[in-house]
Amino acid sequence: MGGTTWQTVGVLGGFGPEATVDFYQRVLDYAKKRVTGARANTGYPRMIIYNCNFIPFDTSDAKNMRANPELLEVAKKVEAAGANFIVIPSNTPHLFYDEIVASMSVPMLHIVDETAKAANERKVRKVAVIPAHPQVGELYRKYLEKYNIEVETPDADSYKGLTKNIEEFMAGRRVDAAKQFLAGLMDRFDKTADITILACTELPLILGDDLKKYRFLDSTQVLAEVTVERALKARL
Repeated sequence: MGGTTWQTVGVLGGFGPEATVDFYQRVLDYAKKRVTGARANTGYPRMIIYNCNFIPFDTSDAKNMRANPELLEVAKKVEAAGANFIVIPSNTPHLFYDEIVASMSVPMLHIVDETAKAANERKVRKVAVIPAHPQVGELYRKYLEKYNIEVETPDADSYKGLTKNIEEFMAGRRVDAAKQFLAGLMDRFDKTADITILACTELPLILGDDLKKYRFLDSTQVLAEVTVERALKARL
């Protein structure tokens, strides 16, 4: 594989910041496996990372959430900086995928779509989905059911605990409590589903090495690998 030309990846990060760092590291790790014979730093894609520090959706109308206008402006800025395509290493903003794409002239990868494809490739029949918000769970259901995959999601009380613990973890608080809560959900779903999809990019950070005990599919890892493959197209 000759040459050093890559497509430039635009990353709308910060939802949250540590998950964005985790995504970046996974991109680097996967690129090392994919690009053999690279010299020095030429084996990695060019990336423009914008760390957003705002909620990605407008909370003024809970029944009709829309993308935060600032998110659409950031997408335009990253495109203008030279991105050939966009990724968001967070699941929730993909509720507004169509709005975001409509604001740009470059394509954007879809973490939910790509994760559903990866689940189908594993030939699973039933998956559990753990997202930060119920709406994201239903978005996963939409994409997974295209492959006739049965979907199980947390109940209403579990969602309340999930959202609270994830937000506390992102703010650097209640780390142990978040891990304990999430482990309880993973234990439950490990008995009822073929795999559990980590449909929030904070979840692998919360669970850490404890993930090794479970059968899971990590949306962060899926997006990292697809991002590298897309960025490599200019080299092939």
